[in-house]
Amino acid sequence: MGLGWNLNAGAQVVLSSRDDIDENNAYVDYIPDDDNIINYFKLHPYKHEAIASISADLDKSRVKDMYVFSSPTVNGSFYIKNFAANEVVTVPPDAFKVELIGGDRSNLKFKITDKQGNIYKLNTTETSVRAMTHSDYYLSAWYVDEIVTPSNAKISFVYTDDGVLSDKSFSQKVDITQKTTYGSTCTSPVITNSVGSVVDEKSNTETFLKKIKQINFNDGKSRILFTKNVGRQDLFNGATNGYLSKIEIQQMTIDGFESIKGYTFEYSYFSTGSTYNDKRLKLDRILNLFGENEDEFVYSTISLPNKTSKGQDYYGYNNGLTNNLDLIPKHYLSGPYPTEVGKADRSVSTSFIQAGILKEIHYRTKGWTRFNYENNQFYGVDVLNQYVPVIVNSSVIQGTGGTVPVKEGPGPNDGNICLNTNPADCVNYVSIPYTAVNAVGILTFKLAKLEGDHPTLLKYHYARVRVISGSNVIYDSGRLVTLDVNESLTLPKSGTIEVEVYGQYYSINNLQLKYVNKDLTPKNVLGSGLRIQSIENYDHDNTLILKKEYDYSNITDITHNSGKLINEMATTFSTKSFTNYNYYTCDVEGSLCTPGLNSQRTYSICSNSRFGIEGNSVIYQYVREKQIDTKNQINNFYTQYEFTTGGDEIPLGSPAVQISTTWKRGKVLSKKVYKTRGTADYIVEEEKNTYFEDASNTSSYVGFKMFRNSTTNIRENPSDPFTPMCPYFLDGGIEVLQSIEPVGFSVPLLWYYQKSSEKTSYFYDSSNTLTGKVITSTTFNYNNPLHLQLSSQTTTNSLGETLETKYFYAQDAQVSDKPFINELKTANMIGIPLSTQSFKGGAKISEQLTHYDKSASTSNLLLPKSVYANKGSSGIDLNVDKKITYDLYDDHGNILQYTPENGIPVSVIWGYDKTQPIAKIENLPYSAIAPETITNLQTLSNNDSDNCMSGDCSEQVLRNALNSFRNSFPNAFVSTYTYNRLIGVTSMTDAKGFSSYYEYDR
Repeated sequence: MGLGWNLNAGAQVVLSSRDDIDENNAYVDYIPDDDNIINYFKLHPYKHEAIASISADLDKSRVKDMYVFSSPTVNGSFYIKNFAANEVVTVPPDAFKVELIGGDRSNLKFKITDKQGNIYKLNTTETSVRAMTHSDYYLSAWYVDEIVTPSNAKISFVYTDDGVLSDKSFSQKVDITQKTTYGSTCTSPVITNSVGSVVDEKSNTETFLKKIKQINFNDGKSRILFTKNVGRQDLFNGATNGYLSKIEIQQMTIDGFESIKGYTFEYSYFSTGSTYNDKRLKLDRILNLFGENEDEFVYSTISLPNKTSKGQDYYGYNNGLTNNLDLIPKHYLSGPYPTEVGKADRSVSTSFIQAGILKEIHYRTKGWTRFNYENNQFYGVDVLNQYVPVIVNSSVIQGTGGTVPVKEGPGPNDGNICLNTNPADCVNYVSIPYTAVNAVGILTFKLAKLEGDHPTLLKYHYARVRVISGSNVIYDSGRLVTLDVNESLTLPKSGTIEVEVYGQYYSINNLQLKYVNKDLTPKNVLGSGLRIQSIENYDHDNTLILKKEYDYSNITDITHNSGKLINEMATTFSTKSFTNYNYYTCDVEGSLCTPGLNSQRTYSICSNSRFGIEGNSVIYQYVREKQIDTKNQINNFYTQYEFTTGGDEIPLGSPAVQISTTWKRGKVLSKKVYKTRGTADYIVEEEKNTYFEDASNTSSYVGFKMFRNSTTNIRENPSDPFTPMCPYFLDGGIEVLQSIEPVGFSVPLLWYYQKSSEKTSYFYDSSNTLTGKVITSTTFNYNNPLHLQLSSQTTTNSLGETLETKYFYAQDAQVSDKPFINELKTANMIGIPLSTQSFKGGAKISEQLTHYDKSASTSNLLLPKSVYANKGSSGIDLNVDKKITYDLYDDHGNILQYTPENGIPVSVIWGYDKTQPIAKIENLPYSAIAPETITNLQTLSNNDSDNCMSGDCSEQVLRNALNSFRNSFPNAFVSTYTYNRLIGVTSMTDAKGFSSYYEYDR
């Protein structure tokens, strides 16, 4: 639907891959025992040949893919622990049930049941392929085809192909290599170092898309149609890709389907360039079926760059820079020799980052809303500042004179300022300041000699460059002889570059100190993306009527931002090094084995960080929302929130295994509401919450990964496993556990829930003097890890009274003897309270119990049959405490007859294709109504296609029939109803015959 917009319809499971795709990894369900592997190689330290045989495909990652499920009733994640055993683990523990359908992973489908028993059947799939191989196809998304409720209501979904989406990624690297080579005669090794050129790395994942086309419900009599336009100018080969152009909600009538409501969508593109890389789809407005504007969207006027632009900050957002030659942040290396790697300025922009952002929404009512943004910030060490270069330059520093020089100062080890009567005989002394904190960099300059090395003319000429950090000289060139200098430096503190030049034929040219700081001082740092600064609401005449401002400061020190990076991880753009070792026997005379060893050690400096700083979002501990009502100050208030900010689970210290623990973040720890009167603020509400991780139900994320540090051709000496034989003993040999790191992991993810809540209300008199407060404390108890539902909650009110409510579910022992308990558990209807008990001061004061049934009277659906309730301390008596019986249901789960405790039956006739009650009849059993009468009323309601009162209108014909039906049962109390389908009730006639009529706007 355009940049930043998504349409969620139905339910879906989306694959979140980790390392190798599970579907393409035959060994993914076999988890090697890392302890056994390590112990084996402790006994066979040089048996590299065993790596391939000790366990099948050790190099194949067993980091399991995660599956992310979203639906109207439940959201969560899970992974497949063992496909053959149909073993699925929800992350974190959750009450929804996942069943795997299909003989293998390539035909995988899902059946997911929520805790109320709603079933999601996900059979439509999207397939992806990583274009590097063109062979490893895998299922990447599953879409719901049908939702079935316990009452047998069904919603079906139809999809259409939507072309191929090419997800292209681009990165760069520079390889740093040290190569060691022994000659054929095993002479001293030759070591060569090299810094490679920038290498482009491209990848492309193609996904064969599905898009929603139609949703059917009410037995196919109602539907939602999704119409798309074909031809996306912003996608590679986008001629067959579509975008949503219309949504229509339709109802079947005697003349076919009729549109009841709907919307059309109008688009344009950001940028007017000629290629797909220049364009991004933009949703401009939403209109109703009458062509009237519903919403219109205004975006930032800052231009979005080409998709291949190298003007990106560290997090991948636009920073507006057009002169970056690559994407690799600047690095100054001291080894293998002083050099600079990377040309990119990846700093965060405070302006260009807002390119393409939504700025305004204009409504049909002529009012509108403006959104103002600012950069996300976190408080901490600016770890990325080490890649922001500081450059100190100097123009030519020319010497003068030619006879014996006189020092000019003052400077370290120098005399007083030159007092010579001939200034030309003074040394040209220049001091250049720089500011640095734990910096590393490179000093470069050139000594220019206009007369070459003429011994007479240059007899007294000299030049000298020193770098002083704090009070220490960290570099001193001495009297320069070398013409070109390229020196790596470490600069702990700020200081100066001191240059001395004497002689008219000497000069220092192109002096430059380039460095990056590693400042470990915490500060407010720009993070990834944007946050809301304020939201302004305007009336039709552009008058500001309401404004909300957001402040993210730390309440304990407002100069500090409360933002933090979700994960505190090292920040580096350098990979781990990898070494190839090749042992061999030198070609020498005699029978002696003379070893040789060639090796190549390589690491890379990359455009992407090793530990994933690109995805490290900012989360806030404190947020203050201030409401400013420009028309009525009495509505002015602000709310101060404190949230949980827990990080992800990263057991190996690497995003190779990372579990996003979103369920533990963003929970409200405290909430305080203040009213504003003049310049003063008064607290009116306060809320404090606590949360708990419960080990009684723990999901374990289990897997294995082997890291390789090197390869080698070493083989074990069968006669002495602990001593490598020739030629493998050179340099002590390479043990297997130096070359590989086998790591098994089992990450515990605990059941997480709210444990308590305390709410306080404050009261004031007309002078805003505090007159009192009311405190209510509630404790939430979750006692059964089988169903994970709330077992009880205990509330202590302001009077000191303790009120407790207990809940019992199908998996609780207290209701194990109730009817159809096993059927409820099988249907996963484990989140429905069957029994509720209330206590005051520890004494029971009431109870309610629901029995279920599955028989002919419920149309063989598992539905409530009876509800019992009583007051006092006694248990439920099934003979005297029955409050209502649901005597009869139809095959849609609609109640046809129920009987309250007074014994008077109430019957209900369902019309409009059994979607709405059209008659409620009190004091008459359903069996007393002639079936043909029911059928006639249902048929008339099914044919109701208008909303008028003249005699020949289909709705009036229905009303007349309902009135005749009422008159035929003088001893019953009959209420009747008519409707516009999918809109609402149009008339109600009560048991006394009084009618009310309803009309709706469009």
